[in-house]
Amino acid sequence: MRVCLVPLRIIPGNSKSNLEHFFVLLPKIKLFKPDLVCLPECTFSGYIFEEQELLHISEPVPGNLTQIISAIAKQLDAAICFGVLEADNLDFYITQLLIERNGDLRAKQRKISEKPPFKTVERINTFTFLDFNIALVTCGDLFTPDLPSKINGVPNLIINSMSRSFDNKSPNLNRWNNFERKVYLERVRELGITTLIVNSLEDCNEGAFGGALVIDPSGNILAEAPHGSDEILFFDLPETVK
Repeated sequence: MRVCLVPLRIIPGNSKSNLEHFFVLLPKIKLFKPDLVCLPECTFSGYIFEEQELLHISEPVPGNLTQIISAIAKQLDAAICFGVLEADNLDFYITQLLIERNGDLRAKQRKISEKPPFKTVERINTFTFLDFNIALVTCGDLFTPDLPSKINGVPNLIINSMSRSFDNKSPNLNRWNNFERKVYLERVRELGITTLIVNSLEDCNEGAFGGALVIDPSGNILAEAPHGSDEILFFDLPETVK
């Protein structure tokens, strides 16, 4: 399966501009003929947590954004996994969706660990896509102590979308190389599941630090987009990593 991880460069709160930026990247993505395109947490909105802002920027699933991404999936002839700030009446969720290449909504997973005003769910469901059993995990959910017990089924691929930043200085290459990168590798080794990680790159002070990783079940890096970059990462997942 050919995957494409897109650490999308965004302006938090400006969904229209961020979506337009993604449109510009489509010809390059299509050129590599991916089976699956993975985008960060809260892909086009950025991580917004003020309730008044959420009232304006969140939307139902399915909704307008779902329709737009469905059309893009058909255009690319590729499935797309992306994050959305979901509104369900007056409840808010951080949600990952996977849209099939034919535009159908294949999977929806709400975050299991998050602070108010967001609501959470208890379980993560696996689903099959191109012979992989996939679990959609969002940012800090990856470090839930009892994560395997919260997953229904037995995944052999985790897609971890993030909007992760550092305090004071972000990006911070020294902190990434000497500490946090190792934490992700060790966590994937503990879980023993091939993991795709893709993070937003925010155009603001102390914003999400971008980059992407493909990590095998032993905690080894198979491919990486640099910390602090929005470099698109293409990788052919071999059968042996299942």
